[in-house]
Amino acid sequence: MKRLFFLGSIVLVLLSGCAGNGQAGDGFLTHVFVDPFTFLIETTASIFAGSYGMAIILITLLIRLLLLPFMVKQYKNQRDMKEKMSVMQPEMEKLRQR
Repeated sequence: MKRLFFLGSIVLVLLSGCAGNGQAGDGFLTHVFVDPFTFLIETTASIFAGSYGMAIILITLLIRLLLLPFMVKQYKNQRDMKEKMSVMQPEMEKLRQR
């Protein structure tokens, strides 16, 4: 798990520096994530009379709604794994006693 996290960190660092002209924050991730979110927040804030707080709340809710199916699937998988582990628990206890 640590190795996967480490490799992911390296990939993010490399991607953040891609396609930049040497200035900080001018990488791939900036163009893919930051710029569209900045535009979205500013556009939404203009709808709410310049209220960036309302824009952030609305965008956060929309993102959460988009991710909801994935979160529900993960919750079901965790619940299923917990049930499997509770069934296996007596067997694991017997092995520990040996």
